Amino acid sequence: MIKDYIIENIWSIISVIPLFSLFFRKVREKILDIYACIFSVRLYTRRYYDTFFMTKRIKSAKRFVRVVCVRNERISHSDVVEAIREFIENNKDCLMEIFAISPELDDCVLIQIMKTLPNPPEDVTTMREQIKTYKECLKAMVNRLSQNDKRKIFYYEYKALPLIHLCQFDHIVYLGFQMFQRNEVENESLLKYAIKIRINTRIGKLYLKQLEDLKNNNTLTTQIDLTC
Repeated sequence: MIKDYIIENIWSIISVIPLFSLFFRKVREKILDIYACIFSVRLYTRRYYDTFFMTKRIKSAKRFVRVVCVRNERISHSDVVEAIREFIENNKDCLMEIFAISPELDDCVLIQIMKTLPNPPEDVTTMREQIKTYKECLKAMVNRLSQNDKRKIFYYEYKALPLIHLCQFDHIVYLGFQMFQRNEVENESLLKYAIKIRINTRIGKLYLKQLEDLKNNNTLTTQIDLTC
């Protein structure tokens, strides 16, 4: 009986299928948008990239910590350096990667970078010396590690105006706005904001590819031996 009904009304049924298809496609797209908002990409608005933020998340990480920063001041703070040491020593198969600007950048580039910093140095010469001093803090920590643990940390310097600021802790990436010109009005500043991304999403996978490209670009990026 049902078979006969379908045969008799086959053209009516076929004519309705595109409407159902369109409806379900719109519903599916809406569900994916909601999923992305909840689980994939979110706005983070609390204390991005201060010492508390860094130490808390490094201590909770188990596998990966990656930081692409402007200068290396925050990552060389004593509390953060100690958290890095604990992360490396307490996790067998972990990886720590730090990307920071090179002190050998041209003056004009360093001047532009200084405009984005919360507490910029007085001049370019001081800026260069600070970058070197902060790096020495990391070197001192690395030289206290065992030979095996020294292989878990990598430090890269890039020789161009930085385009992104981000931190990765295991499967979560925080993409910051540190490259924007500073706004002295606190409630109008973007410095405290970040975009929170899961690395198993499409944009997360693109981030990983971009980071690998940056790492492997010998003209822009140089790996620095922190054991020297």
